[in-house]
Amino acid sequence: PQWPGRGHAAASHVSAAVAENLCFWFRGDNFYMSDGSRVVALGASEMKSIIEDIDPQYYNRIWGTTYPLEGWYMAGIPNASGTITQVVAYNYRSGDWHTMSWHASLGAPTIMAPVPDEDSKPVMYAAHEVGDGHIYQFGVGDDDAGFAITYSLRTKNYGFDKEDSLKFLKDLQVLVSTTSV
Repeated sequence: PQWPGRGHAAASHVSAAVAENLCFWFRGDNFYMSDGSRVVALGASEMKSIIEDIDPQYYNRIWGTTYPLEGWYMAGIPNASGTITQVVAYNYRSGDWHTMSWHASLGAPTIMAPVPDEDSKPVMYAAHEVGDGHIYQFGVGDDDAGFAITYSLRTKNYGFDKEDSLKFLKDLQVLVSTTSV
């Protein structure tokens, strides 16, 4: 339902994600979806206790991303100490909510994000709180199957030497064994 006279600001800016002309976000009282003309609250009865258990001081840690291959909006949910321990997924094609779990050696992802492959199709990667410091491809297990993960990064000087410039990329850290230019 739409909430006349109430704002639709996100309680966590990193909870916002877009896919298939839909925008998703967490507002503090619920998860929302908009197609640009209307706003719909998504929290079904099974989500009520999960949302109520989130400590407001950790709203800013809730991340969101979309996985268009499956039609999912996913969000990382912090526990009482602020650590992301649970991921919920909303299937925006069917309207169903699901919770996800991970192997205890990795824990829940602290962040997930799509990265375009060589054909510009999104491939989902995740970084985990408990794991070994590596980033893993979502949905393919917990190793790279012996294949190198290739990715290219092309950038330009964004004025890092100028204090008044808007900084789009402040820091990039990559752990690699080989590189090519």
